[in-house]
Amino acid sequence: MTLAQYSHRRRNERISLYTSPRLQFCQCSLFVVMTLVAFGQHLCAQTRIIPTAAQSSTLATVLAFLSLEPLRQEPTFRQTLPESNIFTIPFRTMGKLMVVQAKVNGVQGYFIVDSGAPFLVLNAKYFPHLGSPLRFMKVKGVTGDVGEVRTAFVNSFEWGGITAKTLNCHIVDLSHLERRPTDSILGLIGFEVFRELEMLMDYDDNRIVLYKLDSENNRIEYDADYQVPEYIVPFSYKGHVPIVEATIAQKPLRFGIDTGAEFNLLSNTLDSTILQAFIRDKKIPLRGSGKSILDAWLGRVEDMRLGKASYVSQTTLLTDIRETNETFDVKLDGLLGQPFLRYRRTVINFRKKELHLWDFSY
Repeated sequence: MTLAQYSHRRRNERISLYTSPRLQFCQCSLFVVMTLVAFGQHLCAQTRIIPTAAQSSTLATVLAFLSLEPLRQEPTFRQTLPESNIFTIPFRTMGKLMVVQAKVNGVQGYFIVDSGAPFLVLNAKYFPHLGSPLRFMKVKGVTGDVGEVRTAFVNSFEWGGITAKTLNCHIVDLSHLERRPTDSILGLIGFEVFRELEMLMDYDDNRIVLYKLDSENNRIEYDADYQVPEYIVPFSYKGHVPIVEATIAQKPLRFGIDTGAEFNLLSNTLDSTILQAFIRDKKIPLRGSGKSILDAWLGRVEDMRLGKASYVSQTTLLTDIRETNETFDVKLDGLLGQPFLRYRRTVINFRKKELHLWDFSY
């Protein structure tokens, strides 16, 4: 057989194969499947799918233990700081929350840094036999009742060189905050731990920097890269919660500062002029101190101001906070959490009651 004859024969075999009934059926089926896939892709591109609470990839956490009053400590209670005037503590994030390593009674694990909580709140899941119930205590978070609250006597607490001996703390079931099986949250480190310090939260390098203060509430020692802040914003306290005045739509509002909030929070009962400044995106489930999960509108506030410092496109949740206000006995219009704290470089001087702000973040 010549080469030309062989080539002609192979060409005829290929033609016969392509025109066989079985292959024609397969080709037709493949064409139909590809057509349906393409149509589906086109349809999805033309249709906005709103995720339900079960489907949503976003789950907001706003702890807000505002009404959990600090406990009276025993005369033997002692808290000591490291010898250095400046000490740095690394953190990682779970969701958007700052999580640090700490020890309680020699047990080491992850704790959320939550300025909205008092001294120390332990997760009952990991300390089931510690403490005794508190009676007649009404404790509500953004998502309802916190549940049973116990008090416990702890021999030791250690965090980043800060140590405390013989202290009283709260115990609450926080297991609902663990989003994945690998997330083990032993508790919350709250306001009373760092109330005598100045705190910088550096989200670029994942570190908290704490500064000791002198008798005039200024840093004893300054970093080499320190710059004078562009803005100084005073705040007041309600219990252990810093409260700052801000404006939205040129209306004055009161916000609590809460490092345990993944998003800013805005009350849905505010004046319509203010609510018009909130741009709604979608509804997502909101989880807080209580075990209930509520739907809240996720959106953004395009222009919020603290004095002369402006905050643009702030990711915010719109929800009802009346019950929290009633329990906490205060009138707050919302909370400022992680979007606010990481928008620009922010330092909190808890003793001087000032926010120090810079026009750059990190």
